[in-house]
Amino acid sequence: MESPGAEDCGQLSDASMCGDPTVSSMSGSKKDKTCLVCGDRALGYNFNAVSCESCKAFFRRNAHKTIRGRCEGKCDVNIESRSFCKRCRLAKCYAVGMRKDMILSDEQKKMRKTKIIMNKLRRQGQMAPEDTYSASESDLTGSPRGVVTRADCWPESSKDFEKYRKLKVEDSPGACSHGSSQDERVIKYPPWAECTEIVNGAIKQMKEADRSLLQELMKAHESSQFLSGTSTSLKLIPSNPTEFVNVAEGFVRRVIKVAKNIAFFKELCKDDQIALLKGSVVDIMMLRSAVNYDPFTESWSLSTMNCLIQGSTSDNIGDRISAEVLKMGSSESASLFFTYSKFIKSLMSTIHGDLLVLKVLIIMSLFSADRGSLVNQDQVHGFQEQYANILQQYILIRFPDEKTLFARVVMKLTDLRNINEVHTKMLLKMKVEDIEPLLLEIFDLPL
Repeated sequence: MESPGAEDCGQLSDASMCGDPTVSSMSGSKKDKTCLVCGDRALGYNFNAVSCESCKAFFRRNAHKTIRGRCEGKCDVNIESRSFCKRCRLAKCYAVGMRKDMILSDEQKKMRKTKIIMNKLRRQGQMAPEDTYSASESDLTGSPRGVVTRADCWPESSKDFEKYRKLKVEDSPGACSHGSSQDERVIKYPPWAECTEIVNGAIKQMKEADRSLLQELMKAHESSQFLSGTSTSLKLIPSNPTEFVNVAEGFVRRVIKVAKNIAFFKELCKDDQIALLKGSVVDIMMLRSAVNYDPFTESWSLSTMNCLIQGSTSDNIGDRISAEVLKMGSSESASLFFTYSKFIKSLMSTIHGDLLVLKVLIIMSLFSADRGSLVNQDQVHGFQEQYANILQQYILIRFPDEKTLFARVVMKLTDLRNINEVHTKMLLKMKVEDIEPLLLEIFDLPL
């Protein structure tokens, strides 16, 4: 368990991590265990000053507020009187050196915790720097200022994450490169189109209950042709970003169809079903698009199988939707596409082009317990963990030489959420009158 205040950047034990010279210079005063605000017992530095838990919490709640009072601003602040006058208590917080710029938002805390976990994995040799792709600030150049990326999905919050940190350190030099420019890497696994027997054999080795759940998931995808279906029914190839977005309407309907064929989803109340669909649809469409995206031509193939054959390229431009459609929108559009392209290459390389892994990731993304205001959040989280356990079993059987692959695969959901934030901001800038009604509803775009 973390010590009180450990989540705050101003806490003494994290001073070196935050790199704050002011906090570091105060290390010599650590023996002073009295709160400088009220005189209560203190455990360390919070927001740049020695303070107790009560004053720390008070400052976090009120630092960004304008508090007015009827007093003359000279109230004595101590353990007994600290709750009497907020104005004087806040003033004393500032007087002893507390800084509101050191208060982390909930999103920043979650980002920081996820970053700590990933750094620990790297230090323990379980995750090499190239094993995960995260949308960096440079990748999102040109994106709206103030966008806070989200990193609060399953890997960070799950109570089971500790077991992934304890995985045996083993290198996996033979990872194949799906759409990667690193041709010198050894292709350890055959293309997906040639893996039917291998995959079926792996599924047969799983527990019966887990196998049934996995087979239901596979049937849900097949019945909607979610991964195998193509966009050949398009009336026209999109010529601008808005038309490109409207192409998604058909995929949204398929997402809904997949969800309705999952028993766990049908157990949820209508409000939770709607919240999960609205919250996950962009993530799911990005995962789905990995099947059709061809990094060699920077386009989406209308023939799904073309992209499943290692290194396949097609000279038939009429069978493709060019990424130039997105790039022409704005510098932000071009930047988002660059980030998306890097993510897709990294994702498909990590999962070795295994579409069953992709299908499970899609369902895990659907059952993210932080989607809106869920009525039964714990139930949704429980469903997601069951699919996570299935994914772990399958990966251990299918890729026995890669003991850390599961942790790396699940981290991709965090990367996906980061990209989603910027994508949503861009949707808000489009002319809503040109967007299909279903998409307006599912994306929650204002009319």
